[in-house]
Amino acid sequence: MDVAAPARERLSEAFREAYEVAGLSQQELSRRIGVDQTTISKYARGAVQPPLEMLPKVERACGHKLGYILRRAGFVEDIDTRTAILADPDLSLESRQALVRSYDGLRALAQ
Repeated sequence: MDVAAPARERLSEAFREAYEVAGLSQQELSRRIGVDQTTISKYARGAVQPPLEMLPKVERACGHKLGYILRRAGFVEDIDTRTAILADPDLSLESRQALVRSYDGLRALAQ
C-alpha cells in the first residue's frame, strides 16, 4: 500500500513515535529488527514508506500491540486482543488457536 503524501507523513510520524515512546533509539530498533539504521531513519523521516509486513516486527520490538502504528496513523481502528492473536504472523495456526481458547476461557472466568 503506497499512500499519498499526507497519509505517508502520518505513517512516518506513527512509526517514529512507536520507537520513541518505547525509549528506543533508531540504532537499537534497527538491531532488534535486523534492518540498517539508515533505513529506519528514512522510514521515520517519511523519505521511504516502511513495508507493511515490517510494522508487526517494529511493534513487537517496541512492546506495542499489533496494529499500533496503523492505529496511530489513523488507518485502522483499535483491534481487540482476540483479533490480534489470530493475526499474529509469528504464531503457528495451532498456537493461535490454543491462545484464543485460553484467552476466551480467562475472559469467561472474569465475567
